[in-house]
Amino acid sequence: MSDDIEPTDVNDQLILISGYSGDGKSASLRNIRDQPNWLYGNTESGKRLPFKAKFFDGGFRISDPYQIIEMFDYGIDSPEVKGVIVDSLTFLLEMYESQYVLGTSNTMAGWSNFQQYFKQVMQDRVIRFNRPTIFTAHLKDELDEKTMTMKTHVPVKGALKNNGIEALMNSALVA
Repeated sequence: MSDDIEPTDVNDQLILISGYSGDGKSASLRNIRDQPNWLYGNTESGKRLPFKAKFFDGGFRISDPYQIIEMFDYGIDSPEVKGVIVDSLTFLLEMYESQYVLGTSNTMAGWSNFQQYFKQVMQDRVIRFNRPTIFTAHLKDELDEKTMTMKTHVPVKGALKNNGIEALMNSALVA
């Protein structure tokens, strides 16, 4: 974590928009004001937005998870940037798993790095950015066999699964 973060630094504008595929997570971004001043990172194989977007530089197709860190770094250094959108967190974490965990000779280290990567994004870059940050994410239903109830959550693997992604957000909306 960076040395220039104060213990009181927080990002009170952290939003999760979750839903099932096709429920309108990305479409819910259409009314964001000042779109040219928002950084938009598309982690979903360059899937086109369902509206004519005007995000900064047309948005960015993310092909490596570390590009999200670069996007936040740009936003941190650019006061004209009003917000950052990661569409979607689900695909971002799957991308990290595919590129940096599954192909390693030591998958235990790979999963540890996966957790540290996510902490680097959330506990360093998002906090230092300190402006509106929106993540979209897909939902999954699973049967909790202990209580015999269906639980709906954002799927994530590794040690991150224990706390749940939703716990890190100020507002969690369902599309």
